[in-house]
Amino acid sequence: MERGLFFGFLMLTCVAAAADTPRTLVFNMGFAPGSPQAEFQIRLTRDIFSRLGIDTEFVRVAAERALLNVEQGIDDGNLVRIAGLDERYPNMLPVGEAMIQYDFVAITRHPDANIEEWDDLAEHDVAIITGWKVVEDNVRRYRSLTKVRDGAALFDLLQASRVHTAVYERHQALSLMQDIGCHAARIVDPPLTSRSMYMYLNRRHAALVPQVERVLRELKADGSYQALHQVVFGAFAL
Repeated sequence: MERGLFFGFLMLTCVAAAADTPRTLVFNMGFAPGSPQAEFQIRLTRDIFSRLGIDTEFVRVAAERALLNVEQGIDDGNLVRIAGLDERYPNMLPVGEAMIQYDFVAITRHPDANIEEWDDLAEHDVAIITGWKVVEDNVRRYRSLTKVRDGAALFDLLQASRVHTAVYERHQALSLMQDIGCHAARIVDPPLTSRSMYMYLNRRHAALVPQVERVLRELKADGSYQALHQVVFGAFAL
């Protein structure tokens, strides 16, 4: 009798656990469709969750709105952000294993501009993306500041000479410059900062966080992560 009750309880527990596991997660992202960053993050996220038996969908949302959508539970997760945003958005939980590293660089039309640190932007007309917190938090000195929705808008301003310097992520900048044939601007090295970037999940998926961390570590350990990175970004390697 007791043994039967035990197995009955075990079966109910397994059913409950299965019911708690979502069939599909919706991730928002700010990358331009077809960009290397979009391809890498989508393919990596699909690989992670396919190993957990979960489907994934992806929607493009403006950077600031993307944060609010995950914080409010409208979307399940966000790709990808700097560490520490859970201090500002308590319903967003970071996956502790980094998805990728970003180089945040200045792109300028000034041929002789020396931009080695954030304060070197003080004499520049600067454009940044609304909601990119590491950039918003550090771009404090400038001649003028324009905030836009995405990378395409940044380069529209650069191409039209409405600003002469923008701050963006290196690989996305290289991809856009290639696509639009932008020869009037250059990427300044070294980067203003390099940061590890993380997936965030809405708090209702807290149980998935350690599982995602484990799978991401496995993908890095077995070489799958490195192979995907080379396939996607190899053409833009410096």
